[in-house]
Amino acid sequence: MLVLYRNYLKTIRIYRPLLLLLLFCLASYLLSPQKSTFIGSLAGTLYLIKSPLFFTFGHYIGKKTNLSPKSLNNIIRYLVFIGLIFFTLNLVFLDSWVNITGSEQVIDGKIRLLGPFTNTGRASWFLGIIFVYFLTSKNNKFFSLFPLYYMFLTYIKKTFLGVFFIYFQKILKSKSKTKILLIPFVFIGIVILWDSIFSRFFLEYGISKWNLNNARIALFIGVFNLFSLYPHTIFIGIGPGLYGGIVSGVFYSPVYTLLGYESFWGFNKESPTFVADNYIAHLLGEIGILGTFLLLNVFYKIFKEVIRTRRKGRLGNFFYYAFILFFFETIGIGAPEISQVAYITFFLSGIYVAQTKKWLKT
Repeated sequence: MLVLYRNYLKTIRIYRPLLLLLLFCLASYLLSPQKSTFIGSLAGTLYLIKSPLFFTFGHYIGKKTNLSPKSLNNIIRYLVFIGLIFFTLNLVFLDSWVNITGSEQVIDGKIRLLGPFTNTGRASWFLGIIFVYFLTSKNNKFFSLFPLYYMFLTYIKKTFLGVFFIYFQKILKSKSKTKILLIPFVFIGIVILWDSIFSRFFLEYGISKWNLNNARIALFIGVFNLFSLYPHTIFIGIGPGLYGGIVSGVFYSPVYTLLGYESFWGFNKESPTFVADNYIAHLLGEIGILGTFLLLNVFYKIFKEVIRTRRKGRLGNFFYYAFILFFFETIGIGAPEISQVAYITFFLSGIYVAQTKKWLKT
């Protein structure tokens, strides 16, 4: 099975960029001045390419099976409606939901929905996927209001930005005069929501009020400190599994001790809960500028494959917008490495891309 999968990888466009990235990660590990365990480095490498691997596996399944567009759409529809049921139950039975998940859902007096997740970021992203599903349908666009309302109750900014971008893009491409007249109302909505939602996005990054007591800012500062200590890490990074990712917390990285971060809340060895809060800093820190470029090239190749399917059916548009949401999610945490929503999106899009190629041949 593994041999067949390895031979199959050679047939898809992301094979060479993915192989090149793996070789680069090996070189980064060997040249790192802060050695991690081999298992930690291997885990760090696998997490870096986790979502692309889900795409290749989905592509493999799609190529080897005869799943129809209708069947794939039914799978997605079941996931969408099961998700909506979970979020509705969460809203109706809030106290019980807190006991089930063990997560706090009322922050600053505001309810934050979790649905089937234990993290509001993933919950909001999944709601964004549900929103896109209804938005790309022919007859069920009205139902997109439900996930949009639930999304408000998560208070996650990145998904809002992605949804506004998608909706604004659809308005600009629309030939309908009615939709074009909605543009001023979109801007009015942004102005109304700016202070309560979007300004918090800047606060989380410490951009306003000079707020530097923040995990994401600390991770950025740490990257520049690493560059000053070891200039060659600008290009190749400190090594996989050593900085800014979930693996660096599981196999506690000596880099945090070097930077003096082990005494920070969320970075200490006992509870490294915030080490993966900045995906961009994570990539620059672990694999440098060159490695980041190689990984982004892999994502670009996958996105390009998805774009090719846009005119082949409704699901092509759905996955296109789902990937736009994905790119907005990477503004914050390492979504491609730790989010179940990313795994599902990449896996199902891989199936659809492979099946689309088969349908075109028949």
